[in-house]
Amino acid sequence: MPGGGNPLAPFLVASLKRAARLRCGEQLHALAAKSGLLACNAFVRNSVLSFYSRLPSSLASALQLFDETPAPLRDTAARNSVLAALTRAGHLDRAQRLLDEMPRVHRDAVSYTTLVTALARAGHAGRAVAVFRGMLSENVVPNEVTLAGAIMAFARCGAPATVGMIHGFALKRALDGFVIVATNLVHAYAGVLELYSARAMFDGMTHRNAVTWNAMLNGYVKAEMIDMAAEVFWRIPERDEVSWLTLIDGYICADLISDAMKAYVQMVGEVGANDHEVLLVDLMKACARYSAITEGQQLHTVILKNGFDAHAFVQATLVHFYGCCGLIGLAQMAFKLSDKSHTASWNALLAALLRKGLIHEARELFDDMPERDTVSWSTMISGYVQTGRSDMALELFYSMLNTSVEPNEVTLASALSAIADSGTLDQEVLYCRTELCCFGGAKIYPCQMGARFTRADSQVFLVSKSKCKCYLHNCLKPAKLSWTAMYMKQHKIPYMDGAVEAPWFDGCSFIFFPMRQCLSLHLARRGTPFECGSSVLGGSSFCAIILLL
Repeated sequence: MPGGGNPLAPFLVASLKRAARLRCGEQLHALAAKSGLLACNAFVRNSVLSFYSRLPSSLASALQLFDETPAPLRDTAARNSVLAALTRAGHLDRAQRLLDEMPRVHRDAVSYTTLVTALARAGHAGRAVAVFRGMLSENVVPNEVTLAGAIMAFARCGAPATVGMIHGFALKRALDGFVIVATNLVHAYAGVLELYSARAMFDGMTHRNAVTWNAMLNGYVKAEMIDMAAEVFWRIPERDEVSWLTLIDGYICADLISDAMKAYVQMVGEVGANDHEVLLVDLMKACARYSAITEGQQLHTVILKNGFDAHAFVQATLVHFYGCCGLIGLAQMAFKLSDKSHTASWNALLAALLRKGLIHEARELFDDMPERDTVSWSTMISGYVQTGRSDMALELFYSMLNTSVEPNEVTLASALSAIADSGTLDQEVLYCRTELCCFGGAKIYPCQMGARFTRADSQVFLVSKSKCKCYLHNCLKPAKLSWTAMYMKQHKIPYMDGAVEAPWFDGCSFIFFPMRQCLSLHLARRGTPFECGSSVLGGSSFCAIILLL
């Protein structure tokens, strides 16, 4: 009996279960301590501990009470309450240490379920799987909630085989009939694009909830099977906002702008959802891609009606939309009404001006910007390259190097194109020394250039001396040099006399030079195929993808 003969104990236990405010719980805690029940009654003590564990702001009080409890009195319920409080607060390392330090007799299915589920939800799939396997090794029987968390973890591993393995375990334990387990299996199979297995699991369920339907719907959208997604969507008994948003996102990804707009109107009529400014931004961007002026202006009206135009990211999207549609006047008007402290709006108008070929107006806007980020510099440099002003592009690029803003792969690709257009050896050498040799970190540079160099030795200088390896084939040993110069466009150009061998291996070519230096080359080939054993590279276009370490 919780009271242990004291009529106050049942009152405290029931009151602590209902208590929702910290002040109320603290008063009950004080009453329990004053009556002596806190020290001698496990039910009362665990009720106080459970109350503090439920409130995120009371973690310190829960830990203090747990630490003040003598070790022999820390039963399984007390330990699980603290474990749940730690996971709820995001202290997963401390929670795992607590589980590891628990005596074997106190580690039960609730303990493991709490930690496995928390780790899986936080994205620590490997750790969650390890804890689940530890649970099985100690012969602790998992329940349906444990298995649902484990399925979530196995799904995040991203391998169909692991999902099939945990599915087999669910069948063996006869837990696949639970809705939470079956739903997570549908979600897991869909996540690894095993849609046949996901659909078989889905069709075999006798009861499906909204989460189940949305999991199957999301799987088809993720696989870009928009027709199947629509078929599932219209069969959902009660469509919620998640269902509608998933379908609309699928239409947007499939560039079905008209269908996305129709679905949005139907969603507003069915569930009355008007407060999705992020969805409206996505729809506006889709309209911008296809210059759908009428649809975009209708969305603009909805934005104004709901007051979303006060958000800076919405303002930038409006400038971007009108700029992509070639309506420079409206883009400038939207920019004037936007928050000038938001760099994205400046960048959107800058791109719009360059898209119309207004290079001088774009440069004036660029110079007037209160703050420039990487996108600002990259856009302006790319604009100069596209209009044939390689000299201005390089001048601006070198100016960027003197600022605290770091170039990205787009900036470097534009600079490479400008160097190729200018064909000046000094600039090529300077570029290699300042950029390709100095930039660290895991940066990928996709560079496409025509074969515009007139001097053979200029191609040699475009070889960077930074350590590299093939990004798509990590098994390859890092080469001493990375190849960035040989880009062809109609003509075959020999790189260096004496190149004796160029065999293919796992999609990569190794070119060996007389000085025994190895260049790792990854080519996306279009046009004339590469000839093995030849020192000549051919093809209409090459793309080198290089990972700098």
